[in-house]
Amino acid sequence: MGATMSVFGGEQPEAAADPWAIPPNYKNPYWAQPETPFDALPVQEHPQWANDLPRFSTSAFRERASACSGKEACEPGTAPREHLLQCMRERGFVVLRMSAEEKAAVSRLYDTMREFFAHSVAEKQSMAPPQRIDGQRTQFSGYSQIHFDNRNNRRDPEYRDVFQVRPGEPQSVPWPEGFAMEEHAMAVYENMWTTACGMVQSLAEQSGHSAEALLRCCAPSADGAVASRAGPAHSPTSNLCMFRYRDEFGYTERQVCMVHQDHGFLTIVPRSTVPGLEVLDVASQTFVPIEPLLAEDECIAYIGVALQHALGGLVRAQVHRVVRGPEVVRYSMPFELKPATEEVLPVLGAKARRSVERRLGVESLPQDALVSLYEVARKQPGEDVAGGGG
Repeated sequence: MGATMSVFGGEQPEAAADPWAIPPNYKNPYWAQPETPFDALPVQEHPQWANDLPRFSTSAFRERASACSGKEACEPGTAPREHLLQCMRERGFVVLRMSAEEKAAVSRLYDTMREFFAHSVAEKQSMAPPQRIDGQRTQFSGYSQIHFDNRNNRRDPEYRDVFQVRPGEPQSVPWPEGFAMEEHAMAVYENMWTTACGMVQSLAEQSGHSAEALLRCCAPSADGAVASRAGPAHSPTSNLCMFRYRDEFGYTERQVCMVHQDHGFLTIVPRSTVPGLEVLDVASQTFVPIEPLLAEDECIAYIGVALQHALGGLVRAQVHRVVRGPEVVRYSMPFELKPATEEVLPVLGAKARRSVERRLGVESLPQDALVSLYEVARKQPGEDVAGGGG
């Protein structure tokens, strides 16, 4: 298995020798750095690989008993789940095709989000997380209005609405009364939870890691049950963020939110109501608007820093950002599967990593340009907020 480390620091025996051993508790460098290597990168709307995006059916990960193998027929137009590691290595993300039931659940939640966010700020603030105790927020679930100022004159200010759902927190989620947000949000959450756990299990199996060890990090209170069987009520950190982006400042040009990588194991994002998510194509060093390439029943799934670290750099955490246009209202609902903050993260050892590289016929991934920024940003104080978006 190799070395272990705490998600929030502790002993880091491999960090000096392995440039990919990046602690997943980094403070996002875009809070601390005035400029980054990615600010000037161009946008590429029609990359050559657009017609060859790796697509998988969510059922391949949700229904393990009937999931297809490399020798069996898969759902038409999708790849067998045994190809997941290779596809994640090549792109950093894959496309997921939802079932009709999953797509309907996403559509219902978007309708509920429109209804909820149309209420007054005072009404929504009644569903805000509890106040801080000793300077620390006691809960993240609930409504918040996030404000980003005009950092270094690089973009206009922004207000963003978000309702976060973390069913595994000690306190109950402050659900709004009068309409079916809890029912609709939990239906989407549970679908994404099961899919994400199945994807992490497949990546672990294909890399020689322990799926149970990884998933137990996400559900530490499950009394020995693997997270995918334990359910989201045992995960204190995995969350579904329901965002509303809107123009409250009279933008005159496109606004670009901060470039970042997500903290957790895996993020799943259904297509939003208005395209805005852009992913970094490492080969061409361009940002690609990914949502116009998705069908209505598709999601994008990408790797987070914690899984990059746990798999010893076999996969790269996806660099991405969100853009907003003048007078645009955009709703999105990214789900992030995260290890609990107090858990020790098991790291794939160098021997197992080299075995996978030989089997796939690849070399170690080059050190990402963000590594040096993480090393600086790790030392910056502050808390994790739903600032990245999706």
